[in-house]
Amino acid sequence: PEQVNTINGMYFRAYSSNQIKKGFQSGVWLTPESWHKANVRGTLQRTKDRTKKSGIKWDINIDYLLSIFPEDFICPILKIKMEWAGERSNSPSLDRLVPEKGYVEGNIFWISWKANMIKSIGTSKEHRMIADWMDKNN
Repeated sequence: PEQVNTINGMYFRAYSSNQIKKGFQSGVWLTPESWHKANVRGTLQRTKDRTKKSGIKWDINIDYLLSIFPEDFICPILKIKMEWAGERSNSPSLDRLVPEKGYVEGNIFWISWKANMIKSIGTSKEHRMIADWMDKNN
């Protein structure tokens, strides 16, 4: 996982190219709110870039993504705390309820990367069958 430097509750984002050229070691430090918004903005841009290549519908904005993000940072499926640049399985992931509809309002939601990976490999019926088997054999 990406290492995140924090000091006094602030998150280190990056060195600017001008600071590096001048030999400065300070960089851009963000509040927790700004850190979260920067990561949501990055997700927004990555989904936009992916959809351009694949032709998937994309019609969302930063305000919408922030409004649907769980306030407590808890994955609604696995009930684990989601963290930007933490353990990959706990990272927030943007998912589509109906993949064919694309990234549009009402069809996307935030879950942990782990929940997204589990969800993406099988149908709800297959997941119930696995859960039933696990319950019976554990």
